[in-house]
Amino acid sequence: MKGLAGWTIGKCESATPGEAPPYYMIVGLSAASQTDWEAILATREG
Repeated sequence: MKGLAGWTIGKCESATPGEAPPYYMIVGLSAASQTDWEAILATREG
């Protein structure tokens, strides 16, 4: 998404051995400011 200041991505692991985790991946997105974040979310991609 255009305007992001950064992002992280990670694969989830189960807390209980032998069980599948409830989610496959998780992504953290960041913007330089609240105003920038709101502008990003207002786009079609956001």
